[in-house]
Amino acid sequence: MTNRHTTPLLGALLSSQSLATPLRDALGHLSTLGTQQQARIEALEQRCDALKSQLDAQQAQTALREALLTAKIDEHDAQLAELFEASQAEEALAPREDFSPTLRARLAHPGQGPIRMDDFVVVDLPTTSFGAREDDPFRSVRDLIQQVVRVPTVFAIQRTPLTWSQWCLLMDDVPGHVGDQPVRDVLVWRFLELCNKLSVLDGLEPCYLLRYDSNDRIVSVRLNGLGASGYRLPLEVEWEAAARAGETGAHYGDPDRIAWHSYNSDKQFKPVGQLQPNALGLFDTLGNVREVVWGSFRMDADMFAFKGISNELQNTLMSRGGSRLYSSSACRLSGRATCKLDRRAVDLGVRLVRTLRVRE
Repeated sequence: MTNRHTTPLLGALLSSQSLATPLRDALGHLSTLGTQQQARIEALEQRCDALKSQLDAQQAQTALREALLTAKIDEHDAQLAELFEASQAEEALAPREDFSPTLRARLAHPGQGPIRMDDFVVVDLPTTSFGAREDDPFRSVRDLIQQVVRVPTVFAIQRTPLTWSQWCLLMDDVPGHVGDQPVRDVLVWRFLELCNKLSVLDGLEPCYLLRYDSNDRIVSVRLNGLGASGYRLPLEVEWEAAARAGETGAHYGDPDRIAWHSYNSDKQFKPVGQLQPNALGLFDTLGNVREVVWGSFRMDADMFAFKGISNELQNTLMSRGGSRLYSSSACRLSGRATCKLDRRAVDLGVRLVRTLRVRE
């Protein structure tokens, strides 16, 4: 601690010839070291600032290069997408190479394919009831609450589901099933391929633009507008309009007389057209096999709202009508189930339609 005796003592030490010089040298050396250390610190700080500036410049250059590369990739992708759309449109409008010689020969005679328009019924209903009535005790969470919706087309629909005899004439498959039984247990995307093949065979405009992967499997689909003249899957609203034929209840008749279900089918799929038709003359809209339809409706979890029609499809479609695996109460006009583009189901079939006129 410094007191009044310290300063005179320090002065005396500094005034001493023997101690003053070494002490002054030590103090000077310390001062020099402090100055050098400060200079080193400042030099390090300057170096850090320079490195930071250099790093910021490098990051800016990297970001610029990434932005330019992304822009080039986007431009390249856009060009590829345009080329792909053009190639898909050309491919959809031309027969694929897996037509058999017999089918290629038929291309010279449009309208002579395995399916005739006599097999179809014209449906001209401006509106239809869609969904289940609120008092329906069997209404499921997938059913929309019934409402009247607009039917966007006048269309022709097959009287029965597509049969194996028709399938084999077009697709050259020999599955071993009975000819008049409905087609089933087929990869869903093959139904879309069949529609385009049949359209080309009959000289009509194909309804689907199909995207294939490296294994020649369809991975995505676009509906080529409702105005295309070829064969396609029914929209959900078209299917329900045709199946109901003005009916608002769960069935259009006694389930045992109109549908093959788990109680009356003897655990077997049945030939088409054996039970009573609906008011339009359509057979087997309920039971026997579920029918794939274009997923044109989307269900809002809170409101069960009608969502309209989508032209794009990634992987999910809908199926309607129930099958012989379902109970009679589950084979209902409002019943809905999903199906995947790349999957098959033992009870999943199809019924084709053609647009005759798109409503204004």
